[in-house]
Amino acid sequence: MLQLYGASPGKCGYCRGPLPTSVVFGSDGLRLRTDEFQELLDLGWSRSGNYVYHPLNDQSCCILYNMRHDATKVFPNKSHKKVLRNMELFLSDIDNQITIPTTTPHTTTHNTPSSSPEWACGVCTFLNAPTASQCDMCDSPRPPEQSQPDTQQKQQQQQPHTQLERPVPTWLAKAKEIEKLKRAATASHTTHTTTTNTTPEYDLVQQKIYEITLVCASRIIAPTDEPTTNVLPPFAIHRTLDSKQVKRKGHFSTDLAIKLAANFSQQQQHSLPQQHTKKGGAASGGQAQSIASLLAAACNSMLAATSETDPLYPLLQQAKATGVGPFVNFFIPSLPPLEAPAVAVAPKATATEEPLLAVEPLKQRHELKFDIEQPEYSDEKYDLFVKFQNIIHNDFDTTPDGFRSFLCSSPLFHPEPETEEEKQRERSEGHPPCGYGTFHQMYRLDGKLIAYSVVDVLPQSFCSTYFVHDPDYAELHLGIYSALKEFEWIRQINATRPQFKYYFMGWYVDSCPKMRYKRQYEPFELMCPITNMYVDWRQCKSVVRSSDPRQSFFSRPSASASTATSNSTSVAAGDDDDDDDDDAVIVPVGSVYDPQSVLPSIHVFHQDEILLFPTLPEWIRMRLQSRTEQYVSLAGEAVAKKVVLALQRPQ
Repeated sequence: MLQLYGASPGKCGYCRGPLPTSVVFGSDGLRLRTDEFQELLDLGWSRSGNYVYHPLNDQSCCILYNMRHDATKVFPNKSHKKVLRNMELFLSDIDNQITIPTTTPHTTTHNTPSSSPEWACGVCTFLNAPTASQCDMCDSPRPPEQSQPDTQQKQQQQQPHTQLERPVPTWLAKAKEIEKLKRAATASHTTHTTTTNTTPEYDLVQQKIYEITLVCASRIIAPTDEPTTNVLPPFAIHRTLDSKQVKRKGHFSTDLAIKLAANFSQQQQHSLPQQHTKKGGAASGGQAQSIASLLAAACNSMLAATSETDPLYPLLQQAKATGVGPFVNFFIPSLPPLEAPAVAVAPKATATEEPLLAVEPLKQRHELKFDIEQPEYSDEKYDLFVKFQNIIHNDFDTTPDGFRSFLCSSPLFHPEPETEEEKQRERSEGHPPCGYGTFHQMYRLDGKLIAYSVVDVLPQSFCSTYFVHDPDYAELHLGIYSALKEFEWIRQINATRPQFKYYFMGWYVDSCPKMRYKRQYEPFELMCPITNMYVDWRQCKSVVRSSDPRQSFFSRPSASASTATSNSTSVAAGDDDDDDDDDAVIVPVGSVYDPQSVLPSIHVFHQDEILLFPTLPEWIRMRLQSRTEQYVSLAGEAVAKKVVLALQRPQ
């Protein structure tokens, strides 16, 4: 049952124009069967809470393309596998040194200075460098409130120690080491096996060198007590895993000098302070070498000043830091070299196979649990939503009622089978264990809620409506991780229910940088707003980015397709070029040429009765006819005849 509102303009959330230039045909979803909403979704409809709407692209500033993925064809790419591996490292708690900050719900804002110099993208949660103007993953622009901090934040950023409180988590540093091993093994295509020769003493030395480097680097960027805008970037002390490379690279090394030089080059002076600059060292490479030499000298002074009461005194007294090009290498003669863990390299894997580098599974010390539950309100969910809106979207107007309306309300329901025969048929058809409808997909880390998504499980597809995550775990890229897990879940259901295979990620707006992250999951299809036919992105991209996409269609529908009542057709652009009649009327797939012919079959709820449209009082017919015809043309004949329209909300 739908209560039609008709076409209404509003401000566009994609181009952020000041005028109401985005027009949608809206309705209040009072009650909708999942199979009915599946047909509406296929024809370009969507929902937000109980609001069910269809964009009117010919009247709007931005074109909203319905986007869908065939989950049976989408598999993790290289960057996705890195996200999955990092999650495995995080859950294994490498060296028991995971340091994830915590914040208090309702109070954390963008104006609170972060303990880490990176900034988290509000679209894909990717962590970016402090000086980056846009996200490296999805190209989203940096929010103004982050790129232009207020006066108080600037003053606090001028103090280097506020940026040095949190070292790079050990699991993240380990992930980078594994990536280096992976690249080396891939290039050589050889198999080698060694034993890991690590000790607690080795780890303590590495931590001590990190602390010494931290102090020395802070003195380089702030040599006096005067305020400075220089910020110490995040860095790590890397172990040399190949014993043959120790003589050249040392037992430990860091590329901090390169990062410092990059930061200095972006300052207004575009050079180092005069006392830190070698002749001819104005270029970034020269700066990095100069900084590496200064950093090595400062580290050697601190190493030599190690107290005799320090348990590591015998080792640190022998340690020596050397600047080799832009790197600082640390040599400790009495410390045995650390050998790389066993790895096995296999031939190049296909999209459905395991990654090229097979690393021994890590023992998990944390539990990440997935649960799917009814979309009901809880303080736990609301607190995380408030924190997410405050930090990621700079939104401080959230209320419990707004949360319920946005993320808990849904008109969808799936009728229960009435007979034993229907129940048996449903069991044999391989339906999802959770059933159909709207759910909250919960992600709990050791019992703590760190993310959840609002999803619609439909007879043929899975629709991701909204995703909420804890910004404290931005380094885990939970948005990407959740999408990969949802693709995997769809493929599992598809094994027993072949028609269940589509994943809808919402609208795609090519002109909006915030939407670009959705393109990382390939292949995918866009629905032509003229013909309602789904076409592969690689074939319709040129049309989407043409000078006038509103007047161009991806592919002409055939005569048989034009009369279809369900839009499940996927075509390749150009398949229908045999039709040379450019002046012919294009009837969208699933739509009708004459909506008036369908009006006699429309059911309307009026005064506690369900009546056919022609039997309504004349004044009501006159008031409803225009918007009902527009609704029929957008929803298609099949859905229009099944869904009851309501003049008012039933009591």
